[in-house]
Amino acid sequence: MSQIILNNDLLMESKSNVSEYFIHIKMNVFKHSTWIFIVLFSIGCSNTTNKEKSDQLNGDKKYRVVGYVAGYRDFDFAKIQAQKLTHINYAFANVIDGKVMFDTTNIDNTSLKTNDLNALHKLKEVNPDLKILVSVGGWVWSGNFSDVALTMESRLKFANSAADFVKQYQLDGIDIDWEYPNQVGAGNTHREEDVHNFTLLMKSTREALQVGATRTTRTLFADNCNRSRFYLCN
Repeated sequence: MSQIILNNDLLMESKSNVSEYFIHIKMNVFKHSTWIFIVLFSIGCSNTTNKEKSDQLNGDKKYRVVGYVAGYRDFDFAKIQAQKLTHINYAFANVIDGKVMFDTTNIDNTSLKTNDLNALHKLKEVNPDLKILVSVGGWVWSGNFSDVALTMESRLKFANSAADFVKQYQLDGIDIDWEYPNQVGAGNTHREEDVHNFTLLMKSTREALQVGATRTTRTLFADNCNRSRFYLCN
């Protein structure tokens, strides 16, 4: 079964199955623009070893610690303290022709590096339970979400491509970073029905990930909580 983690601020329409709140705090785990998301409970201080801390993080499902890594920032992933994390979201993939894929377009005049995911997967040597995800969209690449969420056909096309993308890059899941449903964002196409269609898109994507999952847990993040007031207005 796939593990679905949905942001309560985003999916108020789908009130069942939504129980977790994401609190954003900035920590010095990474350089530059890396953010840590603490879910439900903060990590208590202890004198345990790194291995014990890793076991506690991944064995106790009361909270998750998710690092958001900007692939268009030039920093050494080997410096990430992987034993303190449960998940890493790598940014970004784009939505092109209705499908999830990496884009060769630069972000902030910087291209994604082809070996980034290999470097992140290598962190599992430090923390075998670490989950690696790719974030799709973001501020720059959210322009096609409204179209892919519009119809059953377009949602299935996107969802199946997401499952194929996860399999191709040996990921543990995917993060949908639509900025924002029924909001113009960076000059994006948007519709009033985005609010409802977003939930349907998440449902289709979850189901596609479940079909494609074997023994590996597939994780779906719907990440947009710092702009929740815009979403809730609609």
